[in-house]
Amino acid sequence: MAVFVRAGFSVAPDQRQQFELVAAELRSVAHTEQGVIGYEWHAGDEPNGYLVIEHFADSSAMITHAEIAAGLLEQLAAVSRMTFMELYGEVSSELRAKVASMPQSLRIYAPAAQG
Repeated sequence: MAVFVRAGFSVAPDQRQQFELVAAELRSVAHTEQGVIGYEWHAGDEPNGYLVIEHFADSSAMITHAEIAAGLLEQLAAVSRMTFMELYGEVSSELRAKVASMPQSLRIYAPAAQG
């Protein structure tokens, strides 16, 4: 089942250009990966805030993305601070274990009864 991600980032003013370059490269890489359905970056109203919205076919696709993009994610972490991460959907125990140690605020939302 699909997994959606919403994560916020804070970027120092002197790092914005580098952040945007790395974010654009992450988007390009994500669009070539099997299992990535959507991957969008948004700039916030505040000048140093960014948001990424990701849509994966399943937890395995998100784990694979993190492995493929590990170097770019390290570059992103060097020029920004993730302020929160939210996961929506059927998040596997393996994915839960991988994100559990992340230092930012993390929330996981499981599907609710529909209908």
